[in-house]
Amino acid sequence: MLSGKESSSLQEILAGLERLIPALETLRPRLCKDTLRQLQNLSWPNGYRDTFDLICLQVSSYRFEEAMQQVKRLQSRMREDTAG
Repeated sequence: MLSGKESSSLQEILAGLERLIPALETLRPRLCKDTLRQLQNLSWPNGYRDTFDLICLQVSSYRFEEAMQQVKRLQSRMREDTAG
């Protein structure tokens, strides 16, 4: 079970990932990078940072569809962890 502070951080990260989706869908690299920069400043719990780093790499390589798949997987994992 996650503590209140960690859960709050996950909610903040989830909200940031939610803001990233429209930028990925519309193939807007600058908006993606701005949102990713904001997400990088958050405190990431162990187990999620590797996936986030992969998303950053995919966006910097203009692989938006792959990044979108990783974002959705990450959101799903985080939601499961906050519910459990």
